[in-house]
Amino acid sequence: MNHFSALILIFSISVFYACDQSINVQTEIVDPPSFDHTTGKYADPFDLVISHTDPSVQIWYTIDGTNPVAGEDYLFDAGTPIAISDTTEVRAVATKTGLQPSQTVQRNFTFPWKKLANLPQARTSAVVALISGMVYVAGGLGDDGSSGYEAKDTLYRYNTALDSWEQLESMPGARYDAAGGLLGGKLYVIGGSYIDSTPTTVMTSTVYVYDPSTTHWSTDSAHPLSSSIHAPSAATSASAIWVSGGYATGWVTQSTITLWDPTNGAVAAATSLPAALAGSSTLVYGDFLYVFGGEDTSMLSRTVRKFDMVGAGGWTTCSNINTVLYSGTNVDLGSRFAWAETGDSVYLFGGYHNMTPATNIVRKYNISGDTWTTATRLPSDQFRASAGAVSLSDGTIIVVGGQGGFQYDSSLYRNTVYRYYPLLDN
Repeated sequence: MNHFSALILIFSISVFYACDQSINVQTEIVDPPSFDHTTGKYADPFDLVISHTDPSVQIWYTIDGTNPVAGEDYLFDAGTPIAISDTTEVRAVATKTGLQPSQTVQRNFTFPWKKLANLPQARTSAVVALISGMVYVAGGLGDDGSSGYEAKDTLYRYNTALDSWEQLESMPGARYDAAGGLLGGKLYVIGGSYIDSTPTTVMTSTVYVYDPSTTHWSTDSAHPLSSSIHAPSAATSASAIWVSGGYATGWVTQSTITLWDPTNGAVAAATSLPAALAGSSTLVYGDFLYVFGGEDTSMLSRTVRKFDMVGAGGWTTCSNINTVLYSGTNVDLGSRFAWAETGDSVYLFGGYHNMTPATNIVRKYNISGDTWTTATRLPSDQFRASAGAVSLSDGTIIVVGGQGGFQYDSSLYRNTVYRYYPLLDN
């Protein structure tokens, strides 16, 4: 090849390279967008903002876990944040004419709590039970319609599939702070109190029975408790409802445990609580009766005990309810929790605590390990005590009603209902 030919070849290659570069002009990539919230667990809804340092950039996003496509998915408007209130995966990409789109950015927002339809009326200190997948709320304290409070005789039923409430036949009489239990598919409301016209709290020994198959109430006049009782706790074994502690006339805490069933009525158990307490949380797990916390007229308890119902083990002490830092104060004593068991864990929701009238703390107790941890708190506006809770077959828990302060301030009674997802809170 002569010198002239070589120059021609070099020129041709240069022209081809230059032309090739003009075809692939989109070599610069847009910087990715930014989120104002990080991946994590949240109790409260929030407004999500996605932004970019270049105001001429467009931001496209999805909320279903798929990669966003410019022109097809949601275009973010800086004046309209994205409302996030449930577990959501958000993906976003930034685009600009003449440049390649940014890498896709992803954030995962997990909400262990989901708000459900409100109770028709606010309730606290009610009996809450699960029957055939439906949540029943019987009695409790409510607003009397004139800025006061009164005991209620109402029965509400929540349909978990439809997220809706309906009112059923009322109880024969108003009750609050009663024990509640299920035997043979029927709901029993045992003891508790009503408020007379003076107004004075009147404790009772009455047992009301609700039969879901007939949708009617009756009074088991043949099998009342042996004495009137206020704020006992209740747990159901295979054959009886264990009614533990409570306040007797004169507001004296009791250590008595009564076994109640519709055949034999009230029979004194072969044991008593190791301490006189009201407002405890009790449940039957395997062969043991567990008792969490409680109160008497001067103090709250953080003690956890279990009783061997079938063997000779008697009472043993478990690990105390854990201490949690709350508003700068360590709180550990507690009573009037909403509680529910799912799998090998017991959850205590809210409750009364030392130094505070009510909290939104959630505690988790591992039964086999005898250990405590703290779970994601109830949403911030839901400080509550004396709520009710039930475990569903899918392992989730529904927490109903309660109160945000002391018992006789009806302005703080709750009508809110939340569903808790333990598997999202690990």
